[in-house]
Amino acid sequence: MYKVDKRIPSCLEEVKKNIKQVLKDLDEIIDDDELLFNIRLILNELVINGVEHGNCFDKTKYIDFSICLNENEIIIKVKDQGGGIKYSKSSYNPQCLKNCGRGLFIVKALSKELMIEDNEVIAKLSV
Repeated sequence: MYKVDKRIPSCLEEVKKNIKQVLKDLDEIIDDDELLFNIRLILNELVINGVEHGNCFDKTKYIDFSICLNENEIIIKVKDQGGGIKYSKSSYNPQCLKNCGRGLFIVKALSKELMIEDNEVIAKLSV
């Protein structure tokens, strides 16, 4: 069992430092390189989306994220202080060269379940 809860300011340097530390910790417990890669990608997409789109790079606002790892699944939660999002997987067309919506499309593809409620995103992965 592994659990971490973080609150970081909407600063990309802080985001990078905190994600790097969490991944270093997870590397000690998870032997699956593909799973670690997916976790890194999901964390980067969700936290950076929160900084950019939710908090609009406002360093007085925070991103809360948690990771809970048990024997069956990994639950990643990311919450920003923005107004929330409305997401529909059909609204993103990967054949268009637009960035908007791509991050959540990637997270959905890598997760067994993706839930979005206002300004919190929860991704569940199988272990």
